[in-house]
Amino acid sequence: MPTTEFVLSFDVTFLAHAQTRDCGDYRHRTFWPAKALGELTPTVAVQTIHPEVFTAIVQTRMLVVGMVVDSDVKVLVEYRKKMGLPTVYEISDDFKAFPANTELAPFYARPEVQAHIESMARNCDAVQFSSPFLASKYAYLNPNQVVFMNQAWDVPTLQPLPQNSKPRIGWTASGGHLDDAFDLAQLLAKAKIANPSLFDRFTLCLMTTPKNASAFTQAGLDFELTQTGSFDQYMNFVSTLDGGLAHLSMDDFAQGRSDGKYIEYASRGVPSICHNSGTYQHTVRHLANGLLYENGAEFAQALAKLVNDPNLRKHLRTQAHRNIIGDRNHTVAAQDRFNFYKELVSKSAQSELAGQRSPFAQQGFTSLEDPIESPLRQIMEIHNQGAQPETLKDYYRLTQQAPSSWKLWERFEELYRTLGLDEHLVGIQTRAIESKSAALDRAFKLAA
Repeated sequence: MPTTEFVLSFDVTFLAHAQTRDCGDYRHRTFWPAKALGELTPTVAVQTIHPEVFTAIVQTRMLVVGMVVDSDVKVLVEYRKKMGLPTVYEISDDFKAFPANTELAPFYARPEVQAHIESMARNCDAVQFSSPFLASKYAYLNPNQVVFMNQAWDVPTLQPLPQNSKPRIGWTASGGHLDDAFDLAQLLAKAKIANPSLFDRFTLCLMTTPKNASAFTQAGLDFELTQTGSFDQYMNFVSTLDGGLAHLSMDDFAQGRSDGKYIEYASRGVPSICHNSGTYQHTVRHLANGLLYENGAEFAQALAKLVNDPNLRKHLRTQAHRNIIGDRNHTVAAQDRFNFYKELVSKSAQSELAGQRSPFAQQGFTSLEDPIESPLRQIMEIHNQGAQPETLKDYYRLTQQAPSSWKLWERFEELYRTLGLDEHLVGIQTRAIESKSAALDRAFKLAA
């Protein structure tokens, strides 16, 4: 029978779909939470295209699946449930409401994808959400649920105010926020009509895509545009601002998003004006750690206050920064995660695999990465845009570098079939089956 000491020293594995490790979503939902949790218990982060991902899934005592849609993962999670190994599924976006202009909208609009997510959420031991809105909308999926909101990771000492000739008021967004861009542009345009001299006293600064920026051009607004870049470039841009805008449309996708802009602004001492809805209504206190608005008139008033009152900017930046240091950071949040996961592990303490731990789990945090992942992900992205014969050469080249990568062989076979080729199909199919079987054998051999 497992001892209490063992239950307290369980390991956790965070599983994410294939993505760049530099993107904000991966940092907020996988890398930073896992790294912070590693201070309390051995923690691993792995993506679905890692050659040894099956071992990572099967072996870990506690698995957290980050909104992954994958039939292999589903089968292995069912095995874990049968063996008494707890798994938590995460819903971090409204999978039934992706904006049509986003790259992932066609994927999540598929009925089988939505059914897969719902099935995973129901069958796992618990569901964790990234926002209160998502937890409310999808509460029916699992009675055991928790909200783990985004948190700040890097919170430098509050720096002196930027020495700008005019206050720089900024807005940042990726390509998926086109509706927000048009809404915000209209709010700004109406505020300018009502108070044109106000817009001579500050510089509107955007870090976004050209398509999003076109919404502000169409609204007749002057602005300084910085192209979207890496996360570090984004945070450098934020550091130049005297104030930040965080608008939300009222559609479900926007309402389910995190309050990431407030966190990122506040971590650099940038006071923010936030729409009083979604996650912002739970975290921003008007005139305390930020400014809130519900309509155009309130937005115009908040903008005028932020531009015209340097003392208010100083007060808000100080209080927001204190809020991040005291409450909204991963060091603080890690304890809540640990307690939630520990309870699930404790409930399954009678499992015959209760003494199990991932072979990849070391003291602290481990980011499980393989050299094949980055080039494979890039080729898969090209493949997903359409079947092209040129992509076959890329897959073949990678098979010479990583012959044991079952995911590589599977995608190679899939493309070969799509293109209607037969000459080497049997050989490619055999390699796909054999490499996958070998990966599963390694996973379950350790579990035996």
